[in-house]
Amino acid sequence: MLHSQKILKEFCDDVENKRKCNCRNKNLCPLDGECLTSNVIYEATVTTTSGDRKTYIGMTENDFKTRYNNHKLSFKDQKHSHDTVLSKHICDLRDSNTSYEMKWSVIKKANAYKGNPSRCNLCLSEKLYILTARDQFPS
Repeated sequence: MLHSQKILKEFCDDVENKRKCNCRNKNLCPLDGECLTSNVIYEATVTTTSGDRKTYIGMTENDFKTRYNNHKLSFKDQKHSHDTVLSKHICDLRDSNTSYEMKWSVIKKANAYKGNPSRCNLCLSEKLYILTARDQFPS
């Protein structure tokens, strides 16, 4: 391999890795090194120490990490505690001193709106997953 090809390959690998995750501590990445993925339907599963389990399904056209940070803000800031059903549930758990664990995962990648206003695959996929989900939060 030529020197210039080697340098170019290393640069491209670095750029690709940066696009997937920019967490300082990769072990704390909410999506196991894939937090900068965009156009996703995601799932947050909240399990309490008593075994109660609830699932929240959401979507984002932007990168997941931006949406995740907005969720974290709604968990901490009282004025945002009713922004989503998930934030309301987390605040209720916190107020009742109930310990919980939250696991995030990507269910599906889908294209967002492109041209046809009635056909957003991202929106339609999210609706489908919400309709078929088990243990989900009540609306």
